[in-house]
Amino acid sequence: MFDGEVTTELSASHAIQQTRTRKMEILMWTFISLALFPIAFASLKVPRMLLMPLTVLSSLLLASVIPKLQCRYVGMEEVWTSAMLNGWQSFSYAGVIKFSACFGVLGSIRRLLCRLNILPLQVRQQTGWLFSGPFHDGARMPPNPLFGRLRFLPSSFGPGIVRKYAPCVSDMFAVLYVRMDEFPGHSNATFQFVAGFLSQREQFGCIALNPWKQHVSMHASCDGILFSKHSKASSSLGSLQSSGDMARGANKVRTDWAIMLWSDGDTFESYLKAVGEHCRARVPADCEQDGGDLSACELGPGMPTGWCSWYEYMEKVSEQDLELNARKLHGWLKQGVDLRVLQLDDGYVDHWGDWTKSSKKFPEGAGNVASIAGRYGLAGGLWIAPWAADKDALVAKEHPEWVLRADSWGDAYKSPWLWLLDLFSSRAANSGFTHPGKWFYGLDATNPECRAHVKSFIQEFVQQHGIKFLKLDFLHAAALPALHFDPALTRAQVFQLALQTLREAVGDAFFLACSCPMGAAVGWVDAMRVSADTNLSWKPWPIWWDKTNLPSGRNMMRNSLVRHPMHGVWWMNNPDCLVLASSDRDGSTKQSYAEAIGKATLAGMTGGLLFLSDDLLSLPVERLRILQCLFPPLHSQPRSLVLPAHVIFHGQSECPEVLVSELTGPEGTWMLVGLFNLSDHHDARAIALTSLPLHLRDDEEVVVYDFWNGQCTRGWASAICAIQIPAHSAALLAVRYRRTREEPSYLGSDLHFSCGLELKKWETADKSISMELSVPRTAQGSVWISLPLEDCEHCSDSTPRVIGSAYKGGAVTRSSSPGPSSFSSPLAPAELVAGGTPMNCIWRIPVVVEEGCQSLLEISWA
Repeated sequence: MFDGEVTTELSASHAIQQTRTRKMEILMWTFISLALFPIAFASLKVPRMLLMPLTVLSSLLLASVIPKLQCRYVGMEEVWTSAMLNGWQSFSYAGVIKFSACFGVLGSIRRLLCRLNILPLQVRQQTGWLFSGPFHDGARMPPNPLFGRLRFLPSSFGPGIVRKYAPCVSDMFAVLYVRMDEFPGHSNATFQFVAGFLSQREQFGCIALNPWKQHVSMHASCDGILFSKHSKASSSLGSLQSSGDMARGANKVRTDWAIMLWSDGDTFESYLKAVGEHCRARVPADCEQDGGDLSACELGPGMPTGWCSWYEYMEKVSEQDLELNARKLHGWLKQGVDLRVLQLDDGYVDHWGDWTKSSKKFPEGAGNVASIAGRYGLAGGLWIAPWAADKDALVAKEHPEWVLRADSWGDAYKSPWLWLLDLFSSRAANSGFTHPGKWFYGLDATNPECRAHVKSFIQEFVQQHGIKFLKLDFLHAAALPALHFDPALTRAQVFQLALQTLREAVGDAFFLACSCPMGAAVGWVDAMRVSADTNLSWKPWPIWWDKTNLPSGRNMMRNSLVRHPMHGVWWMNNPDCLVLASSDRDGSTKQSYAEAIGKATLAGMTGGLLFLSDDLLSLPVERLRILQCLFPPLHSQPRSLVLPAHVIFHGQSECPEVLVSELTGPEGTWMLVGLFNLSDHHDARAIALTSLPLHLRDDEEVVVYDFWNGQCTRGWASAICAIQIPAHSAALLAVRYRRTREEPSYLGSDLHFSCGLELKKWETADKSISMELSVPRTAQGSVWISLPLEDCEHCSDSTPRVIGSAYKGGAVTRSSSPGPSSFSSPLAPAELVAGGTPMNCIWRIPVVVEEGCQSLLEISWA
């Protein structure tokens, strides 16, 4: 058996420690010892002639030992500010932890509590390893030599005694934020250090961080595999071996490539691109070069959009529910809501594993969803857990040899309902506990008969029934620590077999992976769930402090923001479904309007898969209005008009709170900024306008339009834009600059999320504007424009004259104060501070845009 480890150390901070503090500490301890040691030696009746030499020698010894003891047991200087940690799979925690409490004298207390597992630095699941452990049991620290090769026990079993201890462990990669103000020219600068693996096809790898020692190490888990010259599954892995990614032979194992990057720029983005290129990620740009587009034209505008049955109906869904919602989706197309996939989730079979069997609720089988969708011009989508099975499923009863099982070490890690049930001399491995209250089996991907079975029923859905969209869930079940048909494969290599089987079976259909080990899936999947399940409630119930796999709005938004840079580089991100309803069916769970705004802003800005999961028959009008503003999605526009959103983040909070996208329209270029408040209280969020890629001088004029509030504010480019945001919500700002004060400017509207893509034509002449608006529905709203300041200052009757098919009458008002809006939003208006505010001359014009008609506006002023 073999378990490998690759270790490296970041030593720059040790040098900083010596250069900055060593002299002062030596001087301090020397003075203390010179004052105290003579008294101590005199009390011991030391001869006078030896008193002075002993005092000097003792002082020098103490001055040299104390700083080393401080580094060892108290903590080094605060050079490491924070670190971004990544979890093993979709549901695992992803976020930033701060190291501010790890330094100084109090850091020694925190170190002891962390070592005893009483107050760990790292966020961990709170439901116990029995229930949630298998969801997060990815790469592991090497075993402690005292306990041997513990193949099946997880890293967190016990207070750091079973395996080698590390305060923080991140799967596949870690981003370390390091303060570098010790060096000239880098005052208060934060550098990014990224350590990670380029793939996880050979082993699951992890990065261990120790802020007290300021030590970084990388480990590759070989899972105690048995050496053999030829693996039973080697023929199936031939394509991987030929590409040079797999090297396995007699007494030899090779790890995946590791990489380390260090700079004051966005090092994390460079790392993600390197991984995507190395693994040949399936992203839209690459598929367009090959002549395909991942079925995006059929499944949605730009990328798949649709409706999912899970959050409204759960496992109680029926064919009638699908029929009613499909009819509603068809009608919504005329209202501008372009949801093209009708996706059936869990609840259509009696037992997991019997996917092709019919049930009372679905007498014609799950494949009938494609027929229902087709009648309404939609594409059929289906949820499957291909590597999972219930204990009562036919596949588990007829083929018990396919079920993953643990050996004697697994007794501490087995399924609770198997404590007294011994199946074929070994017990089934625990795959975790999930809704609606079940443990389930994992299937062996190294068994060729099992792989053929999985491939056959997926191909049946795709080829015979016409399913175009597949959400394949609980994929971690194929990578469990268990006894396999082929004992010479690591868990990562086993999972590659599982993904290869699924990719071949799915074919040209769309492959969305869920509950999936993330690093191992790059290059295989079209889209990846990047968060735990969402929910109407902000915090999980009943364990509200859990930040891992329990469904909640908080866990979904945090992970989606942290993992947003993976979108379009590794795959298409899926931040889970958008749920806008104000309450669930029984009214026990509530969701405020502000929380719905926050989730909609996240869905619109991140540009991932957009799936709704509300009851379409009862969605309130004001919540439907939020959804309508997201269509057409930003990702459906050409790259020449919309650049993907990027994060502005320096590790100062648990997750990024600012997303910025650059957009271009007939009137020019502007920045769309999303500000998020994930805290539990009403709080301010701010962004320096100089951090936006507008390349402005400090004395140039900037206008900020607050979309959800319907308000404009004018200021200078040197200003800081601050806005009060309710708890669990977000703000959406469009930032434009005025080229000259003599020209009018388009500032935005409440018709579309982009605050400008609804504008199709913009022509200016002498004191007049000609413009055309277009959205894929009939909509009533307002547009905001800015007119030349000089005309407003000196004209007593400066109200512009408005005509055109888009103007149906109504007051044209000057928006020097917060103007009315079609949104009943509780958000507070934005403010520009620390920059001064020139005179406002902004006008709000009511408009009506009709679908399929030219909506023109002619504006003139005296």
